[in-house]
Amino acid sequence: MIRIKVKTLALGLAGLFLLSAVAYLAMPSVLYKMQKYDAVLTYFPNSKEAPEALYWAAETMVPFPGQDHLLFVFPTASSYSHGERNSKRQLAYAEKLLERLLSEYPDYRHAGMARWKLADLYMVGEKWDEAEKLYREIAQDDSTYGERRKTAKMHAAMLASRHVRPDAAPSVTGSVQIGDAPAADAYAVLRRKGENVWHSPPFGYYPMALTDRDGTFRFYDVAPGEYEIGIGLRKEKVDGYYLAEPANQTVVVTEGTTAEYDVRFVPQVKVVNPTNKETIAEDVIRFEWEPYPGADYYKLTISAIDNVREGESYDTFPIALEDTWREPYAEYGIETLRTVPRGYGKTSDGEGRTQLSPAAILGAVYPGGKFVWSVDAYDSDGLKISSSSGYYTSFDNNLPFFSLDDKEQLKGDKLVVEGKYEEAMQTYETELHNPYALRALAIMHLHGITMDDEGDPQTALSYLRQIPHPSPFDRELMRETEARARESDGKQN
Repeated sequence: MIRIKVKTLALGLAGLFLLSAVAYLAMPSVLYKMQKYDAVLTYFPNSKEAPEALYWAAETMVPFPGQDHLLFVFPTASSYSHGERNSKRQLAYAEKLLERLLSEYPDYRHAGMARWKLADLYMVGEKWDEAEKLYREIAQDDSTYGERRKTAKMHAAMLASRHVRPDAAPSVTGSVQIGDAPAADAYAVLRRKGENVWHSPPFGYYPMALTDRDGTFRFYDVAPGEYEIGIGLRKEKVDGYYLAEPANQTVVVTEGTTAEYDVRFVPQVKVVNPTNKETIAEDVIRFEWEPYPGADYYKLTISAIDNVREGESYDTFPIALEDTWREPYAEYGIETLRTVPRGYGKTSDGEGRTQLSPAAILGAVYPGGKFVWSVDAYDSDGLKISSSSGYYTSFDNNLPFFSLDDKEQLKGDKLVVEGKYEEAMQTYETELHNPYALRALAIMHLHGITMDDEGDPQTALSYLRQIPHPSPFDRELMRETEARARESDGKQN
């Protein structure tokens, strides 16, 4: 039988208690270093690590609470910023953590960053009064560095624009409607006419206002000049709607007057066929849509969807068809669509590789391609009153609208779609009996296949002259190529 002296037992228990106490005191630090912030806050809410845990738990939950996933629509363009979308639960949790941090630890070392992030969270959650108050505090804080103070001041002014200022008349005012309802809580943006740069998202870069419950926006203290007005809102709010083209696409601000500019999103034109991902095998495509009230005529646009690396897809630049249609349908031969005029653009993928749109080389439609199409409605004065294009918010799961089978696809065409342009040109050289191979070679030689390649119009011309039955597009391309060749010869001489 083992006997333990009372003194020895007492010393052992005391040592165990001491070790437990040390472990308990060290545990908050251990958990914090393991990034177990919630555990720190649950079991050690009064520890010295608590403020750090509050801050970093919020930071981890919502790294970027900025206003992503907003669609900004101008009369001639639209912009949609894709960012990480946070759930309402995540936003609310991060907001609660930062509110507690600033309330209990106002002198916390990252209090300035915490205030800024909390203000952004209020903005995302459309808690306008709370956001305005916090941005104003940030703007008035002498410890806020210059650029952030300026941005905070702009945010506060934007939020304050929801209310009429009794001491001043607005420089610009107007209303935003979606259908027949006022669009509350929409952002209005002023961008100077002719400005080529667009910051997305635009907060802090342009004068901005927020619509009130009646859909009215007001801009105060705007510098005189001519501006475009864009509207920013979540894209689901305009699902099924299109920004009607205004009679005046800009607004002129002058000293001492109030300019007015109303914006209205109207129901889209509804396309009927083809829209069900069908594969077209015939020689003719019949496009159909529902008649639109007030429309005098219609025009169509076709966009190819490129298959890019790792299975991703995106819309290429659209190709607008010049024909006008009085009835709610149009018929085009595949041969015609393959030879309509189109542009030619080069982009870099960021890794030094040049990307070309297959549509620029192969046509508005081409064998093996996938496509979407849209129709625009115009009134008798030539004003676009609506479009089926909208912003494709309800079509995300329905793309493509249609495809062409690949029975007529050349080997060179397949390489163009895959982005293997040098191989495509070499392969087309073995397919010169086909006018599409000649046309593709002419286009790529004319414009070049890399960012630095300015093209070779003489070589392009040699391929164009071999096409047996030139289309109107071929003849137009030949005139452009001949002009480029003469210009090139003049520079050399």
